[in-house]
Amino acid sequence: MIGYYPGREEYLWAEGIDLSRDGLRCVSDSPIEPLTNLFMMLELTVGETTKQVRCEGFVRHSQMEEGRCTFGVKIERISDEDRQHLDAYLRQTEEGAGCD
Repeated sequence: MIGYYPGREEYLWAEGIDLSRDGLRCVSDSPIEPLTNLFMMLELTVGETTKQVRCEGFVRHSQMEEGRCTFGVKIERISDEDRQHLDAYLRQTEEGAGCD
């Protein structure tokens, strides 16, 4: 779930496509404008531990494609604890990428 600023009063449901340490790419049925500030809650599982990672950022770019909005988000603020969980998730994903 993604909350818009100001006031985090509007919400957007989006599906994450790509995730990196500094950002993510998402798709949504709703359009969103570049430079929109966001509060995001990402549910990430590392091993058997699922945690809701909270972070803030902004929309770097967005484009409507086939009735859906694809947009990239730059992560600007994340707590140290959530950053550690995100990093562990990314390591786990990279380690599993070569397995079939």
